[in-house]
Amino acid sequence: MTPFLLPLLMCPVTRAPLKLVDAEMAPDGTITSGMLVSTKDPKRRYPVVRGVPRFVPPPEVENHAAVEAFGDQWNFFNYDRFKEHFLEFGMNPTFGGIAWMKDKLVLDTGSGSGMQIKWMVEAGAKHVIGLELSQSVDGVMADNLREVKNVDIIQCSIDQIPLRDEAIGAELAPAGGLVMCHNAIQHTPNVQRTLTELWRVTGAGSELAFNCYTRNDSTHITRWRHRIYSTLRVFISSLPFSFRLGYAHLMSALRFVPFLGWFLEKADWMRRGDVPTSIAGRERWRQLYRVGVLHTFNYFGSHQYQHHHSFPELQSMVEKLEPKPEMLNAEKFFTPHHATGMMLRLLRRG
Repeated sequence: MTPFLLPLLMCPVTRAPLKLVDAEMAPDGTITSGMLVSTKDPKRRYPVVRGVPRFVPPPEVENHAAVEAFGDQWNFFNYDRFKEHFLEFGMNPTFGGIAWMKDKLVLDTGSGSGMQIKWMVEAGAKHVIGLELSQSVDGVMADNLREVKNVDIIQCSIDQIPLRDEAIGAELAPAGGLVMCHNAIQHTPNVQRTLTELWRVTGAGSELAFNCYTRNDSTHITRWRHRIYSTLRVFISSLPFSFRLGYAHLMSALRFVPFLGWFLEKADWMRRGDVPTSIAGRERWRQLYRVGVLHTFNYFGSHQYQHHHSFPELQSMVEKLEPKPEMLNAEKFFTPHHATGMMLRLLRRG
């Protein structure tokens, strides 16, 4: 934990600033351990363990099904081989390239393996704060970010962010701030509530960018397809990790079978995703298989929550935010065939 983070923190219960006590410091000035105490209610105390402020009691983390599922996924897949995918299907269609991050203050919510944080810092982001609830903060994320500077990690729920109102703004980064929720908001208990919380910490002149699984209920076929998928997911998500992983490998392999593979994807029994156009030859086939395993596992994984919303539903959620956001790329985002990782950009005017 860096000293930069401390004035941005608040108690998620009392909403009061936090005071750091019993701190131990590393030679580089970062805080390795200590206790964060609410200035309004000293009984509200949050430990800093191995440099990470913890806003979830360990027993809750260990027993929470959704948290365990995410931790298993990040620790197994890591995502270190998917930088080109992140750039081509996430950063490029949303921001015109990752260079947009230069000198920005970024809050990455649902940070997973931490690789997105690493890539944003490499692109010149001034400081990146990552929020992650799962045990990956002590596993793959800690390994991936060990040598990365200008980064803070907070173990917390993105439904209850321990940051003050409008914390991510131009006050700390003249180039502006970004609150980003990439491929995560659909796994929270209530998408509207999470979106409102993300908007709360978005400062004036900064942006919130997010995406969510979409659903098309315009025809009887699509409605029935979604019902079949939902039923299949209930069954698959109840299986042990190795069985879910085996299903993902099987479906990804069958996707290469003519007609059968096309049918499986159209029927929503698997998800392949896209492969960067720069990858060709045998490596392209390997990547197609790899992303098929990854996306299918994620789509049918044991996440406790997995929401799908139509475009009108997402627009309605955005319109409920206060103050009203300006949608910067609505025409591109609200189209049926936009890039799989594209996010909707919301600007908070000053």
